[in-house]
Amino acid sequence: MSTPKRIYLIGFMASGKSTIAAHLAKQLNWTAHDLDAMIVEKAGKSIPQIFADEGEEFFRRLERDCLHDTQEWSNSVIATGGGTPCFWNNMVWINNNGSSVYLQTTVNTLSKRLWKAKYSRPLVSKFTNKIDLHTFVSQKLTARNIFYTKAQHIIDANNKNVAVICNTIATILQIQHLCKK
Repeated sequence: MSTPKRIYLIGFMASGKSTIAAHLAKQLNWTAHDLDAMIVEKAGKSIPQIFADEGEEFFRRLERDCLHDTQEWSNSVIATGGGTPCFWNNMVWINNNGSSVYLQTTVNTLSKRLWKAKYSRPLVSKFTNKIDLHTFVSQKLTARNIFYTKAQHIIDANNKNVAVICNTIATILQIQHLCKK
């Protein structure tokens, strides 16, 4: 197996994609990128503002364009948005242009994380009780799993620390030899 040039982390919001990308990139001496941050930079406004001003279709096109901008990068770990794999045939594109890793996390864990961070997450900030949030996460995750499970690798990221997840990814991609000693 040859060393991948790009690793795309996919999964539901709050599954740890950005955190894992930063730690894994540091461990490999690669560069971490966050697709949402790229979108914000390109648009010159926040994601909630993009949705409010331009709508979801505009956002998803911008998201696809930013994803395609990663094609020429090497030695990069890219944290995608939670919905990235679900639109514009992005999951097929990701699998054709790098190694995809799904950070699989349970509804309970995601709901707990999202409840704690709900005011910084526009998609869930409207929820006033944990039961409604849990129901939303369950329904959305079920719908998105059709796309997420097309990843080349699926990692159980539930209640595992960052180092364990990063080491697991390095091992399954056979790139542990690149890790800093």
